[in-house]
Amino acid sequence: LCGKSVINVNSTPQELTSPNYPDNYPTNVHCKWVLHKQLWTTFDLHIVDVDIEPSDTCSNDRLQIRELELSSVPSDKSTFCGKGQTMDYYSESNRIQISFVSDSQTTAKGFKIRYSIANCSRNYTASQGRILQSRLTEDCTIFIKSANPNDTISLYFNVISISFRQNCSVSSLKIYDEKNSTSSPVATICGFKVPNPIFSTGPEVKLKYESKERRITSFDITYTATDRGRGCGGRFFNDVGVFTSPFYPSNQRKSTSCRWDITVPVGNVVVIEFQGEIDFIQN
Repeated sequence: LCGKSVINVNSTPQELTSPNYPDNYPTNVHCKWVLHKQLWTTFDLHIVDVDIEPSDTCSNDRLQIRELELSSVPSDKSTFCGKGQTMDYYSESNRIQISFVSDSQTTAKGFKIRYSIANCSRNYTASQGRILQSRLTEDCTIFIKSANPNDTISLYFNVISISFRQNCSVSSLKIYDEKNSTSSPVATICGFKVPNPIFSTGPEVKLKYESKERRITSFDITYTATDRGRGCGGRFFNDVGVFTSPFYPSNQRKSTSCRWDITVPVGNVVVIEFQGEIDFIQN
């Protein structure tokens, strides 16, 4: 089926693919799907696989995700082509449009997207990603698991908005380092101040949000896996994110060579902003 006017999304993950997937898609295809649910609902989309003819600005074959919002004219959000650019996409509204176009020449495998109503509790198994909860009202548990046993996980916090009480006694986001499997979290977070990054000692991290009151909570976290040591390097592919030097804001005393690869959706450019003072030692 090449496109469907309205897909009524529910909490059970469903899949959407290009025509003929996993075989090559045909030429001269124009597909359009609209995901819809009642007002205030948002969606989680996980782009599982992308293999689409590459071109500058994706002008030939392309996959596009657009927010329909309240306007009759869709606004561009993300455009994809090429191979291997998997990512999590979080909608901002209850209506989004997914379109796929191919020209009259080269074809490829296509794409697969897994989608559902936004749900906090889930497993993240990609080597990098973004955990975004903008209107959370229920308890949930999140696992980040890397397939490489030698990896560690770096958590970088973009936004935190959790009801504050002394000792985080009412609402909190607790971070557990699963390699050191103790009952105690390595961090308990609440309030509105963005915390320092957290660097695990192994390939698995658990995040547990609990609240004794039903206030709207939000948090935005970037993560990446690396096998070069705690907090040293990684890969990012998303619209926005944060990363720091290893063990920031503590001093990194031993000799370290780290590399971070940053990619953004086609049509955007990477902008890096250094926040606060930059402390380098010159030899």
